[in-house]
Amino acid sequence: MEYAGDCVRLTSDDIFFSKRVFALFFGVLLACGRKAPETPPREELTLAWSGCSAVARSRDAGSAPICEVAPSTKVHLVIPANAIATGVRADRSTIQWSGTSRDIEVEVAPALDRIEIDARVGDKLALGVLRLAPARTAPWLDEAKRLRGKGELDKAAEIASAHVNDRDPIDRGLAKGLLARITLARGRADEAFPLFREAIAIHREHGRISDAVDDSFALAFALHQRSQRYGEARAALDAIRDLLPSYPEGNAREPYYRGIVAAETGDRRNALALLREAERRARELRMTRLERNARSVLALEMQELGRARASLVILRALEKEADNTTTPCERVETANNIGWGALLANEAAGAQVEDAREPLLRAIAVEGCSDAYVRSSALSNLARLAVDERDLDTAQKRLAEAKAGVKEPRGIERIGWIDLEARMLLLRGKANEALKRFDDARALARAAVLALPEWSALVGRADALVALGRDADAIAALRDAEDVLDAAALLVPLGEGRAAFVADRSRSAIALVDLLTKKKLLPEAIAAARRSRTRVLAGASRALRIERLGAEDRARWDEAVRAYRTARAALDAEAANDWSLPADQLAKVTAARKERERSIRTALESAIALVRAPSVADETKPPSGVVDIDVHPTKSGPTAFVSDHEGTITFALPPADAAAATIASALFGRARSKLASAKLVRVRAYGAWRGVDVHALHFDDAPLLTKVRVEYPLGLGAPKPAPERTSALVVGDPTGDLPGALAEANSVSEKLGARALSRDAATSKAVTEALVKVDHFHYAGHGVFGGAEGWESALPLASGGRLGVGDVIALAPAPRTVVLAGCEAARSDGDAEGLGLAQAFVIAGAAKVLAPVRPVPDGLSTKLATHLYATPGDFGDAAHRAIVALAEEDKAADWPAFRVLTP
Repeated sequence: MEYAGDCVRLTSDDIFFSKRVFALFFGVLLACGRKAPETPPREELTLAWSGCSAVARSRDAGSAPICEVAPSTKVHLVIPANAIATGVRADRSTIQWSGTSRDIEVEVAPALDRIEIDARVGDKLALGVLRLAPARTAPWLDEAKRLRGKGELDKAAEIASAHVNDRDPIDRGLAKGLLARITLARGRADEAFPLFREAIAIHREHGRISDAVDDSFALAFALHQRSQRYGEARAALDAIRDLLPSYPEGNAREPYYRGIVAAETGDRRNALALLREAERRARELRMTRLERNARSVLALEMQELGRARASLVILRALEKEADNTTTPCERVETANNIGWGALLANEAAGAQVEDAREPLLRAIAVEGCSDAYVRSSALSNLARLAVDERDLDTAQKRLAEAKAGVKEPRGIERIGWIDLEARMLLLRGKANEALKRFDDARALARAAVLALPEWSALVGRADALVALGRDADAIAALRDAEDVLDAAALLVPLGEGRAAFVADRSRSAIALVDLLTKKKLLPEAIAAARRSRTRVLAGASRALRIERLGAEDRARWDEAVRAYRTARAALDAEAANDWSLPADQLAKVTAARKERERSIRTALESAIALVRAPSVADETKPPSGVVDIDVHPTKSGPTAFVSDHEGTITFALPPADAAAATIASALFGRARSKLASAKLVRVRAYGAWRGVDVHALHFDDAPLLTKVRVEYPLGLGAPKPAPERTSALVVGDPTGDLPGALAEANSVSEKLGARALSRDAATSKAVTEALVKVDHFHYAGHGVFGGAEGWESALPLASGGRLGVGDVIALAPAPRTVVLAGCEAARSDGDAEGLGLAQAFVIAGAAKVLAPVRPVPDGLSTKLATHLYATPGDFGDAAHRAIVALAEEDKAADWPAFRVLTP
């Protein structure tokens, strides 16, 4: 194109260009006449996030939450597991992110108003949006928090108080919330509660979601930790459920706070589940402190469940992981918890296996923690350590320091202090004064329905009564302690440490058996020993009975438990101020409440009667031809009770790890006259003696089993008669790697004319469906023992299936006789008889189970099966003959591993 003055002259190239422009323009016109392609609809993508300074609700954004962020903040976002992120945009511009396709971290630039995440959910598109706003700044609040963190409570309170009447309502709410925390740290809980509630109301009114939730958590924590007002604590948590979907960090914290309330009220099963869920949510949102706190409380729960040494592994790791985000109070608490765990481990072991002193001294040396309670707890634990070491002057000094540090002691602190005072009085020879203090501790514990402190007070009461020569009253106190322990043990979930929980609190049973033995009350001593030994399995048996209740009885059970828990929560609230009452006034308050407590307990006991296991305590005089050998520790060591129809003799035994010849000499030397004419010997042992193969000990010149039939009852009472069944089921080599087991199954099924499920046919579905229809079950294959008290033990089946302890207990009922030719199928851990596969079959209704307590070779099980089914007849007699034949065939083989278990 050329310019000539005011004119334009087109060249040939210009004409060609113009045609192209015209064609393009015409094409645009045509396109405008057609409907533009539609953008595929996108579903709303639910986001979780963390890293906000606060979460609020803005009227401009409707009900959508807004994440307030400080400059250069990193926000962590998580999308649902079924979604995959395809892009991240900030202010509609695509940005880079770190993380994974569902775990995204974005550094927020100034003035950014939103983050958008494009994702694909299956074959659909989805969009998630997080709205952003600059964080609210309040220099006064930052300074007050800094001072509070340094322990300068007066200065922090002065700043906060200056803003509680601000014209800005948000500042008013923040000031009241901080002042509530400062007041709580000073030990004035009752003054803090209304401040929290006022702050929460302001936050709600003005859309401050995270502030309302966080202050509600602090209120709930204070209610149950400082005042034992558990019902009010739960109500505070219930009140914020509507806010949690808009505040993911609060949603992650909620199960943590519910978990610690559940733990405080003895609901162990629920507490463990909630704390693990909090840990999972915290890990997902990278909330390091919450994850650390959840792990810490889980460790404390392990201590309550009798797994103190295992808890120390977690706590020491937490202490090692501490960084600059760990507060001084968290450092004190972790060190104190390590020291407490060491004290518990030493008590359980009866020896110093862990160092408690060093972590407790480390706890009280930390500076900058303004929470008087955690430091007081460490001082109390040092006092307890000094009592254990009989250093009473140091104990008195440490206890005085612990008391001086807390102006408003909680009920649990007061009970602990009284217990320590009582033990010091007892050690100083002041048994009468000690008895009064133990009774005070018990009254407080009963008022607050705290089972373990009540148990401890009863054991201390018995010690004081023995010192006063009042043995009959001491026996009554120890029986009460055993009743309390039975109820407390049921709150510990199976598979979570019930066996360890019971073993760590065996002191009452040992003292009771010892005292009854000294008083020559041998039938009562045997009954107490059997109760102690069967406590874990009795709980499992009761759980099974609950599952099998009819509709009417189940409704009665549920209603009784509901009423008990509701009434207990009310009693908790009423008992909140009992700590402050003098002894005479406390007695009046307790007396007025006693009738209500009695009615509540009676209602629960009537329901428990529906599922109570049959009592075997009266069967201390066996029938003619039967000899019972009971072994239980007393204060002087393992003690035997050998009974026949004529009476009982008792004598001391060597430790279970003594040489077999030494054990046989001690046991059979005294019991020879009773064993000489016996046709059946039943062995019930507690503790390490459970591992002694009594049937293999030499009686004269041969193993006892070669002279008399030997069985190992679990103490659950005779099972209910099962429906008439005549068929048998044989399962062989379901994992396909034990040729001997396959041959064994083929031989047994042919001998019995029974149905066989071998290798690939032995699926979980096929086996469980067949088991409820047969009278006899023979399993030839692997056995796996695992989990706390054996709860994860299983018989492997085809296609990766398994028959676990829970599956066995759910049978209705189990086959009458069972052979488990799998490694460790009769093993159980713990001092009391715990769960294993064989024990589970007995709980489910089997009358006799033949199984090994240790790993055994494939060929040995096959030989046993050959002898077992050689001639038809009574299963117990056949099992006895089979083990004897195995022993005679190969004396060097581990035939003693096989035992016959009965109810």
